[in-house]
Amino acid sequence: KKGPAAGAELGEAEESMFERLRTLRMEIARAEKVPPYIVFSDKTLVHMCIVKPRTKEEMLGVSGVGEFKYEKYGKRFLECFLGQDNRNVTV
Repeated sequence: KKGPAAGAELGEAEESMFERLRTLRMEIARAEKVPPYIVFSDKTLVHMCIVKPRTKEEMLGVSGVGEFKYEKYGKRFLECFLGQDNRNVTV
């Protein structure tokens, strides 16, 4: 089971993270001159907010993130989560 769908209720912290991820996605999409959904879908961003990945393995567990997209975009999205709290992160 992959977890809640895009309609899932996000808490306040997840909501603000979702906005950060959407902003990052838009920057990447503009730079690459592609529509934002080509980078990651909203559903994938919502799932990221729920999973809160801290490692490559956790990021690859997010619905819509494969090896190719991880290599291309994943690290930048991962940094959003790693930057959120540096207290207990080992990189």
